[in-house]
Amino acid sequence: MLNKDVDLNDKVLNRRTWWKFVLLAVVCFLAFVPGLLSLSPTDRDESLFAQASKQMVESQNFVDIRFQDKPRYQKPIGIYWLQSASVALFQPAEKEQIWVYRIPSAVGMTIAVLMTAALGAVLFNPTTGFIAALMLMGCTIVNVEARLATTDASLLATITMTQFALAGAWRGSRRLGNFLLFWVALAAGVLLKGPIVLLPLVGTVLWLWRSQKTVAWFRNLRPLPGLILLLLLVSPWFVAISMASHGAFMEQSAGKDLLNKIWSGQNRGIILPGFHLLIFPFMFFPFSLFTYMALPDIWQQRKHDAVAFCLGWIVPTWIVFEMSLTKLTHYTMPTFPAWALLSAWALMRGYPALKSIFLKNLIATCWVLIGVAYAIAFTVLTFRFGGTLTTASSWFQIMASIGLVVSQAFALYFFHYKKWLRSMISASLGSLLFMTTVFSQTLPGMSNFWISQQVVEKVAAVVKCHDPKLVTVDFDEPSIVLLGGTKSILVDTPDVAIRAAQSEPCPIFVVNDGLVDSFVHDLQKATGLPGDQIKPFDTVQGFNLGNGHWVNLSLFEMPHPSENRIK
Repeated sequence: MLNKDVDLNDKVLNRRTWWKFVLLAVVCFLAFVPGLLSLSPTDRDESLFAQASKQMVESQNFVDIRFQDKPRYQKPIGIYWLQSASVALFQPAEKEQIWVYRIPSAVGMTIAVLMTAALGAVLFNPTTGFIAALMLMGCTIVNVEARLATTDASLLATITMTQFALAGAWRGSRRLGNFLLFWVALAAGVLLKGPIVLLPLVGTVLWLWRSQKTVAWFRNLRPLPGLILLLLLVSPWFVAISMASHGAFMEQSAGKDLLNKIWSGQNRGIILPGFHLLIFPFMFFPFSLFTYMALPDIWQQRKHDAVAFCLGWIVPTWIVFEMSLTKLTHYTMPTFPAWALLSAWALMRGYPALKSIFLKNLIATCWVLIGVAYAIAFTVLTFRFGGTLTTASSWFQIMASIGLVVSQAFALYFFHYKKWLRSMISASLGSLLFMTTVFSQTLPGMSNFWISQQVVEKVAAVVKCHDPKLVTVDFDEPSIVLLGGTKSILVDTPDVAIRAAQSEPCPIFVVNDGLVDSFVHDLQKATGLPGDQIKPFDTVQGFNLGNGHWVNLSLFEMPHPSENRIK
């Protein structure tokens, strides 16, 4: 570890490396944009975030967070500000267009990739950093989260910026820019997802303290002025929301949302520790091959300074998420930049500690099976959820699946002959082609997934009145509010729906199939019309991603709304 003030800019940006950062940014754009516009809003978290941001723009209230008339206090304000800023910057013709709310995620993930390259330059060398950045950019979960209007991609950006500044201080930098980057990024992370941003930071500091018996280097970040700056940045909104919500925000965000995830499974079911280890090969695919091959080198060199920094980033954070009773696939993503750095470092070394032929073959076999599983699964899903041999998206998926398997074969061939970079590049190209196709062609083409989009399109095609109001019965997914309008009415029973529609000039009823008979009976009583005049003008069938069940919805206009009023 260096003990003098170092100029990190010389290691990260110079005449030989700056163009690589530009290239990385361009490649990220090409990788993350496909599907950003064409993919329909997903349920539930993405549509909840987007709709709350949409309402923030509509109301011009940038303190309170609401979904329709209900407070939404699970997360702090950061993501809603970013999404609202995206709406103000791009000014879409219609504010329900989901792509505008996804822009902060794509930008945040691009920042995370660039900061991973910068971290690699500081901890190892620039080449290792750029290989790690490519690995992070190409892995499965990063490509998913870069296209979703949620907090996780933006949070990863703040984590990588914080870790970069921490690495700089650890290497001896006392520069003002490094100080500001650390504390401003930390404040942004707190405003995005509360204390989660602290996990990699605290874990790294404790791990380095244990291995090096000192944290005196942390003084390079000037903790006292930094804490004051942190409080100045985050306190105004927390004070404002506490006053506006009369304390409800802290009670729901920290007292219910966070603690429920840790201790009760938050109604998602309890999953035992080991889940994240089990799914890691899928989430970090296709680079999990290189990670598992790197494990012997990581263990052998665990006391190496830069390796210890990455292990401190990974291990404590991973343990926390494994012990939490709520486990979602993206939870361990904050550790993936460190995994990418260690994988790239071992690849550049040529895996000198990897001696076991049996281990190599086992890892390679499992890796190939994962790739084949992805290829088969998405090809089958294509035809299960709306695709046919006559649709272009189905053929794109078939070709992408073949390309993925072929690229794996080349990657293993190059790996066998110790052509490490060629192996990594082959795996990257096949994976990026596959994921680009999945997000831009396959998923948008699965019409049965996008129930709310089908509803809105069918209403627009048939209903001629101005500004129709959706009234849903036993279908309350947030995407219907985002696409159908903030004032959509979501109720559980037909009688409540009919009463709610009394003052509406153009109500459109969206009724779950199990309640259609009851709805027709209640509407017949309310209007005095015979039952044969109350028929749906269309139906929608699909798979509800929000609850994992198939649903059938019937769409009704109010019978003769100009002549018949609800009694």
